[in-house]
Amino acid sequence: MVIFWGGWSWSGRSGDKTQPTKGDNDYWIIKTDARGVSQWDADFGGSSNDYLTPVEQTADGGYILGGYSSSPVSGDKTQATQGGTDYWIVKTDANGKKQWDADFGGSDFDFLSDLKQTKDGGYILGGYSSSNTSGNKTQDSKGLNDYWIVKTNPDGIACNIPTNLKTTNITSDAAIVKWDNVSGAIGYNVSYRIAGSLAEWTTVNVADNQKALHDLFPGTPYEWRVRSVCNTQQRITSPWSVKQTFTTGFSSNAIAKTIPVQENSFEVNPNPVSQSAVISFSLAKASSVSITIGDVKGRILKVVANESFSAGHYKINFSRESLTAGTYYLQLKSDSGVIMKKFIIE
Repeated sequence: MVIFWGGWSWSGRSGDKTQPTKGDNDYWIIKTDARGVSQWDADFGGSSNDYLTPVEQTADGGYILGGYSSSPVSGDKTQATQGGTDYWIVKTDANGKKQWDADFGGSDFDFLSDLKQTKDGGYILGGYSSSNTSGNKTQDSKGLNDYWIVKTNPDGIACNIPTNLKTTNITSDAAIVKWDNVSGAIGYNVSYRIAGSLAEWTTVNVADNQKALHDLFPGTPYEWRVRSVCNTQQRITSPWSVKQTFTTGFSSNAIAKTIPVQENSFEVNPNPVSQSAVISFSLAKASSVSITIGDVKGRILKVVANESFSAGHYKINFSRESLTAGTYYLQLKSDSGVIMKKFIIE
């Protein structure tokens, strides 16, 4: 049986301490046997104050040390403190030899209280912070001090949620979604779907901090979200961002002209559909008409009609055929506009 002790010290090499302090206060750990006889000790610190709070043994037999630091790059600290104090973690092997260290903080004061190794081999850090969005902190504090948790991968790299999300270049069937680059991310996952639907998200992998979405339905609201990918082998990812929404537009012709389809006459009966249904619509004037059925991901699954029609009222029968139960969208596109209807197949 062995016992492990940890705290902070400003002592030089003396007594039971075999290494000098590198600043005002350093992390100091001691390994003893069951009778409390020291086996080894180790000191870790920078040129200012470093206060050790939690110490945990890791799955590989080493140790993870956590606390808070005001030290710049110096001594054992390889990253500068970003505010008054930052979270600072140090990973050692089974003999107390440093393997790596990592600093996490914002522009104000951040105090690490506890940490644990997670099932994926990374670490979860918890404490409190007065920093607003800055450095590694992606959300403003809501009061004087807030809880702040940081998730890292096994190498102590944090996988932060992307911020500053926006949608640009919106057209009738496409849009570009963007966000700020995340330090340490090797890529991103983007998910999107028609807003308000219960369908599964369409998820794509992205190398850069933007993605062009194509083949969307005109005049349709979409929602999207993004997360960082920080390790491909172990699939270390950040949580998803807050959902963003946008609505696709219509073509310039649709804006400039009067839509010749009478919207209140465009119907699917019965709805929900069992085996077959009737699509009805009216045209105020002659027009080419395309009628398609798409799923909630925006993919066209079936073409019901694609021809020219004179002014008048029409009814077209269609069969569900291979379409499975779920929610679908019926799109009618004329020479100068688009109308969509949602329907359900049982």
